[in-house]
Amino acid sequence: MTTEERQNFDAFQRKLQESPANRLGFFASVEGIEKPQPANNPFDKWKRDAEYENQAICKHLGIEYHKEDFTVSDKELARNWAQGLPDA
Repeated sequence: MTTEERQNFDAFQRKLQESPANRLGFFASVEGIEKPQPANNPFDKWKRDAEYENQAICKHLGIEYHKEDFTVSDKELARNWAQGLPDA
């Protein structure tokens, strides 16, 4: 995903998060993407729902969906988290 595509994606996602009515309308009208299967635990449900939403937004914006564009490695996540800690 290019920087411009990511900015468009983030802006559209923010727009959906700020307006529950737009969010419901948008995801109710998604076609061509299989809705996630029910999950046995909340973490799996969140993961499946997030992947579905990312695919739907990418399709709407004409961006090719790549799963790796939305994954963060454990090391990168830890590094980002540690940057916010105060120096000891």
